[in-house]
Amino acid sequence: MSLKESPTGGSSSNGKGLPPGFISAKQTFRANLSRRPEMIECLDEHIVRWAERLHRMAYFPGAMYDVYVQGYENFPQRKESAPIVAIAHKKLHDVFSALAFMAGRPLERSHDITLVAQAGLFYGIYTYRDLVPELLKRGPLVRPLAAFSRLAGRLTNRFARSFHANPVFREGVDLPPEDIYYDHIFAGPHVMKMDYSEFLRHAGRTTMSSVVAVQKELIELNRSFVIFPEGKYCHDGGIAEMQDLAGIVALRKERALVPVSLTYDELCTDRFGRITAWLKVSEPIPHPTDKRQLPDYLAHLRHTLQKSSIITASHLIASALQHIRLTEQTSFDLVDFKKRYEDYCLAAVESGFAIDERLRDETFRHHQLGSFLRRKGKRWLRREGHRYYLCEKSISKFAESERTVDDIAWNANNIRHLTLK
Repeated sequence: MSLKESPTGGSSSNGKGLPPGFISAKQTFRANLSRRPEMIECLDEHIVRWAERLHRMAYFPGAMYDVYVQGYENFPQRKESAPIVAIAHKKLHDVFSALAFMAGRPLERSHDITLVAQAGLFYGIYTYRDLVPELLKRGPLVRPLAAFSRLAGRLTNRFARSFHANPVFREGVDLPPEDIYYDHIFAGPHVMKMDYSEFLRHAGRTTMSSVVAVQKELIELNRSFVIFPEGKYCHDGGIAEMQDLAGIVALRKERALVPVSLTYDELCTDRFGRITAWLKVSEPIPHPTDKRQLPDYLAHLRHTLQKSSIITASHLIASALQHIRLTEQTSFDLVDFKKRYEDYCLAAVESGFAIDERLRDETFRHHQLGSFLRRKGKRWLRREGHRYYLCEKSISKFAESERTVDDIAWNANNIRHLTLK
C-alpha cells in the first residue's frame, strides 16, 4: 500500500475515527460497566466504584481524548493463571490510561489485580513535593503545609489501597539522602513524623512487606500483578532500564509476563487540549527458570516494550523538529518541514513497527500537523510567512517532575527504535 492510499477500516481524516486494528478502551470500559455485576465478580466493588469515578474525570479538558488498545487477545482467559502485567511508564496521565486499559479488558480475560505503587502516594510525600509551590516551602509555612500534605496522603492512601496497591520506597524517589530528607524541599520529619534512621527502617519494612503481599495475592487469589517495570516515569521518553522486581516475581512464582507498551499522541491535541493514549499488548513472555537468566529476561522485556511502542504523528513531528535542532538550525521553511514529516511518515509505514494506521492517509497526516501548528506549535515556533523560527526559551520549559528532557526530544525518543535520516 502506498503512503497516499487510505487504509481500510473507515478511519476518519479529522483524527477522531477509530484507528484500524485498535479498539477504544473508553468504549469497552463503558460496555463493561453496563455489565456491572459481572465486572464486580471479576474485580471487586471498591475497584469498580473508584474506576467509575476516575473514568468520569479522565476525559475532562486537558486530560484524555481516548485510549486505543491493540492485543487484548494476548491476555489469558480468566479461568487460567493470572499473569504479571508490565506496562511502560511515561507520564502522570498513565493513571488514567492504565485504568481505562485494565477496566476495558474483555471480562472473560479480566483477573482481579494487585500492584505496587510509589510510597509517596501513601504518605503525602508527593503532595508536598509536587503540589506545594517552591516559594511557600519556607520558614513557618513548612509545618502547616506538611500537615496538609500528610492529611492529603491519607486520602491518596485510601484511593491506592482500594486498587489493592502496596507501597514501595525507591531510592532517590521516595527514599532521599539524609540531607534532602531534612531539607525544607522534602520536609521529611514534618511529613513523615520520623527522624531519618526511623524513616529508613520503616521504608525497608514496608517495602519488604509489600513485595511479599503481591506475590501472595498473585498465587493465592489469582490476581494479576500489575507493575510499571521501570519504577518511575521521569526519564527521556524511551523505555528506561527495567527494575528487577517483575523478573524476580516471574521467576519465583513461575508466571508468564504480558508486556504492554504505552505511548501518547500528545503534540496533536484536540480543541480541548486532550491527548490520546496508545497501548499495545504483546505476546506473553515465559517466566525465567534460573536467576542467572534475569538480566537477559529484563533486557528482552525492555526491548519488547520499546519496539512495540506505537508510532504516532506527534512522534514524527517531534523527530522532524529535533532533526532541525540537532543540525543547529534556528529556522525552517514550512514546505521543507512538511517534506521531512512526509518522509518520516513513509519510513514509519514501511518499517513494520506498530503505527497509528491512519498515518497512511494523507488527509489525516495533514490534519495532525495542522493541529500541532495551531496549538502546541504556537508556543514553540514564531512564524514569518512560510518560515518558522524555533523559540528555544519556550521549548526549554517542560514538566521537570515528569521528564528529563524537553517535550520535543521526549516525543522523538519515544520512537528511538525507528531509524530516521
